Amino acid sequence: MSVEIDSSEVFKAIRELKTNVKRVEGPALRKAATFAKSKLEQNTRYWTGKKSNGKRGSYMQEHAKDHVVIGPIKDGNIDIGYDDDVAWRMHFTEFGTIKQPPQGTVQKTQQQIENQVTEIITNELKRRLGL
Repeated sequence: MSVEIDSSEVFKAIRELKTNVKRVEGPALRKAATFAKSKLEQNTRYWTGKKSNGKRGSYMQEHAKDHVVIGPIKDGNIDIGYDDDVAWRMHFTEFGTIKQPPQGTVQKTQQQIENQVTEIITNELKRRLGL
């Protein structure tokens, strides 16, 4: 005497749920990334006075908050940060130099929005999966 368990339906349902999660994961991450981008733009400092071009040229006139971008989705992760034009400059303000203390703009923003981003992703997944 034996007990027979048919798990094919269970595994089929799990595979279907997995494909549904993959399908709705992107829009949920993009929605959370849009929120995070706006907060990073708000927290990025900028100087309102006249900037000197110095030796480097006119690209130094651009504010970093105008260069916040959302990266592509890779393996369930999405990056929000500064584009290549200003990322190298923001590295100095984020981590500091020998003559300047670190300001930690990205780290502060990440700590501020951590709970809201999790909530946005959770709510969006629930809504799109019909849970």
